Amino acid sequence: MPTGTAVAVVVVLAAVLTATVLVYSYLPRSSPSGTSSGNPPGSNPQCKGTAACFTDTVTYIVDGDTLDVGSTRIRLALVNTPEVGEPGYTEAKQFTAQTCPVGSQALVDEDDGQTGGSYGRMIAVVYCGGINLNAVLLSSGQAVLVTYYCSGGRMPGYSLNVKLRAVRLYQAGLSCRAVAGRMKIEEAASPHFATVLRWVRKAGKGRTGHGRRFPLSGEIVRALYDRGMGVGEIAQRFHVGTTTIYKRLGEAGAKMRPSRIRYGHVLTERRLRSLYVAKNSRAQDIAARFGCDVGTVYNWLKRNGIALKRPRRTP
Repeated sequence: MPTGTAVAVVVVLAAVLTATVLVYSYLPRSSPSGTSSGNPPGSNPQCKGTAACFTDTVTYIVDGDTLDVGSTRIRLALVNTPEVGEPGYTEAKQFTAQTCPVGSQALVDEDDGQTGGSYGRMIAVVYCGGINLNAVLLSSGQAVLVTYYCSGGRMPGYSLNVKLRAVRLYQAGLSCRAVAGRMKIEEAASPHFATVLRWVRKAGKGRTGHGRRFPLSGEIVRALYDRGMGVGEIAQRFHVGTTTIYKRLGEAGAKMRPSRIRYGHVLTERRLRSLYVAKNSRAQDIAARFGCDVGTVYNWLKRNGIALKRPRRTP
């Protein structure tokens, strides 16, 4: 056989052998139900890294991105599906249940960078019947890609400056949710509130009890409320919860208006007599000052028994 032909045959055989080994390495290795894979951590061909790797039975589907494998609750790494009450929740949960039915075997590959878990759950990639559940949730559109369960794992985390910014905002009095919302508005980063909480705890800046108060004056809140601004609008303006606004209003001694009467406590008899009668302000001017309709001013003049300067025309 010519030398060139012999070399070609050897090369082809080597390529076939290499391809066979690679294909075999990506096939999931089965193991008896309810038992470990029998290999040292990370030695299963389907698993990567050195963290826990085991095979067990799917026992319960919590939602689209959380399920129980054996006695271990698994939070799928890198993905996030809708929560209860959000659009798509039922569809995502059903998708997971169909991909990894209760009673089927699942291979769990723990995230090496998140071996501490999250709220008692192991963070991992799950394979059912050789299918990567995490990946198919993303490719099917049932889940979105997230990084707050893998900042130390298989995806790059946030920069140190972003983390320090989040901690400083938290120390200023904002809640973790408010910090996440503020940073998203600033477009510097968009960490999940759970990620912010983890950063804060790691920095040793966590609050106990109700923590520090958000530096927001009750008098400022009352002034806005007295002008007719709603509680929700004020909360949105300062990026805090409505509970905080209600607390500040109570501390400032604000008189709460009925939910269906927006200007009743603003257009009081005393105020209207001062503006409309004593200062001779027009109804149009009063309406512009408090952001309401002229008709509203006339209605409250009538309710408070204040005579109109010029009778309104009737159709």
